Amino acid sequence: MPARTRAQLLGLAVFGIAVALIAVALTQTLMRAGIVGWDGLTYLAAGERLNAGHPLYALSPGDRPVALRPPYWTSPLLSPPPIAVLWRPLAALPNELGLGLWWITSITIMVVTVTAVARRAILPAGVALLILFPSFVGELEVANVNGYLLGGTVLVWLLARHGHDGWAGGLIALMAAIKLWPIVLIVWFLGQRRWSVVPGFVIGGVIVGLTSLVGAGIGAHFDYLAIAGSTPPSALSVAGILSAFGMNVPWISYVILVFGVLEVLALRQRPELAFSVAVATMILGSPVVNPNTFMVLFACVAPFAWRLERHVGVQEGAPERLASPEARPA
Repeated sequence: MPARTRAQLLGLAVFGIAVALIAVALTQTLMRAGIVGWDGLTYLAAGERLNAGHPLYALSPGDRPVALRPPYWTSPLLSPPPIAVLWRPLAALPNELGLGLWWITSITIMVVTVTAVARRAILPAGVALLILFPSFVGELEVANVNGYLLGGTVLVWLLARHGHDGWAGGLIALMAAIKLWPIVLIVWFLGQRRWSVVPGFVIGGVIVGLTSLVGAGIGAHFDYLAIAGSTPPSALSVAGILSAFGMNVPWISYVILVFGVLEVLALRQRPELAFSVAVATMILGSPVVNPNTFMVLFACVAPFAWRLERHVGVQEGAPERLASPEARPA
């Protein structure tokens, strides 16, 4: 049996085991706790507060209750205002229909993304899914925005692969407005000297910023800055993990962020690997990491499922490279 066939069969087996583990774990959770969607409810409550004209980062009489967990979060929302603005039309739907639409769309994006990557690189996808399956289960349970960010990160790579850097920049701006850490992806484009990403990022950022100001008010943005500056590292961030072992280094996440950025730039001659490092950096370099955050690391496989085409994105002064022999049309 050819080695490639053996690798594909092994990949199918590993991928199947990972999917089975996710199904079993998720079923047990649903049987024990039912359908909850804590993070989705948090976004729903934020949209409802804006629709009611109430402060975004504080609870007012009549607001939907939101669980707090001092000292990690003492505010009913830790995300930037754009996520709440995005939820305003969803929150206006009756009977929590918006939550259902959000959840179903997130699950669909996750399934489509994982399946698409697995069709191109079954063994790496299977191994990644097997390692990250607890995080996938967590994301499916809580209905966070990470499912969308996983799909968005892979889509950024596909846009870059086909030379649509402007659209990729706009997508990065949108994702960074919802959760700050996807902005690291811009570093990959700059390291590749693909400057056409900048106009898309700027235009996308301006559009999202103005929409957020209109939808949430300028006061909510100042409130967010105060909250972001006072929120301690989460328990599963690198700083939080080291703290559990008695090492108080709350700044370590920023060291990882700087180191990762430098690595992305240093690996400019190996763009697929550099993009994967950027994805890892935006997760491991964040001071706020939850169990379901790690599932976004699955996007590290995408550059090896779809390798860059020859000359795509090459601009004056940029390093040229030949496509890998394995490169195939999408």
